[in-house]
Amino acid sequence: MFDIGQGDSLLIQQPFNRHNLLIDTGGRLALPQEKWQRRQIVSRAEKVTVNYLYSCGIDHLEAIALSHQDADHIGDLNEIMQHIRVKRLICAAGLPQNRQFQRQVRPHLTKVAIEPYLADQHFMIGHQQINVLAPVVAGPGGNADSLVLQTQIGGASWLFTGDLEKAGEVAIVDRYPQLRVDYLKVGHHGSQTASDPQSIATWQVKGALISAGRHNRYGHPHAATLQTLKRANVPFWNTADCGMLEWRYGFGQVPMIKTTLKDCD
Repeated sequence: MFDIGQGDSLLIQQPFNRHNLLIDTGGRLALPQEKWQRRQIVSRAEKVTVNYLYSCGIDHLEAIALSHQDADHIGDLNEIMQHIRVKRLICAAGLPQNRQFQRQVRPHLTKVAIEPYLADQHFMIGHQQINVLAPVVAGPGGNADSLVLQTQIGGASWLFTGDLEKAGEVAIVDRYPQLRVDYLKVGHHGSQTASDPQSIATWQVKGALISAGRHNRYGHPHAATLQTLKRANVPFWNTADCGMLEWRYGFGQVPMIKTTLKDCD
């Protein structure tokens, strides 16, 4: 999970860099500024994500999965695609009809395939199956339409929820009653609108990752969300406190969350 401020961006890196999936790109929200405040800003995707990919010898991605329309999730898509070759854009059905999304991807349509999905479908990244759990119906690309992905990595079940809120989490519990989650990408940056306590308990979550900006204006993660995780005895890691979060698997690896700033256990 990249430390890109107030936003989401995660990399699933497969052995030998043959097939890698980026989930969201991060991006800055366009806040009103006075003329004197405007200046050329290098995106966090360029400073953090692209530099990290290059340092790992990654110059192409099998796919980028875009959870929904919000700028803090896909605002840096253009910056990523200017530096990294991408074969496929994965998204929720309905998002390709969003006019803002259409403007964003138009420059890249000749070199990338757009693949929309709904719940109960799946796609492959190399030999890894990625299951789509939401949305159930096509929507305009808001929080409730977030593309929710589940997959097995190194014997652990991972759930990536975008900005899905409590009602959407409950719907997933109802639709997939057998679902268990070892690691949860906490919805909506730890907002109190997400992380339904009953859903957390039903999934039997063992660890939670939160992507939020330091001293962000939204107060993410919310105290109520952190209390929900504590009451469920779920350890959590927040990029605002820990920096980039990394989990490795494979021969000789002890599965654990590693951080770039300090040990947050």
